[in-house]
Amino acid sequence: MRAWSQRGAAATVWLDARGDISAPPLARDLSMTAGVAVGFATAFGGVAAAFGAWWAVNRSLDRRCLDQWTREWERVEPGWAARHES
Repeated sequence: MRAWSQRGAAATVWLDARGDISAPPLARDLSMTAGVAVGFATAFGGVAAAFGAWWAVNRSLDRRCLDQWTREWERVEPGWAARHES
């Protein structure tokens, strides 16, 4: 019989939030690595979201300016074309 399985021997048992037996927690270095990875992923996601919003607003403003320039050119161009045909 093993020493840890004898009656009255101390044993370490990990419990989850419901009180059920669970696996032991992650090692410190593994949990630190996971935390750093989640931090970098969150930062990258924030930067990507900010860049995406900037790009969408910039594209919308460019399209608006191009539409305005097109309307102005349609108004001005007939006078220029008539002047050059003479």
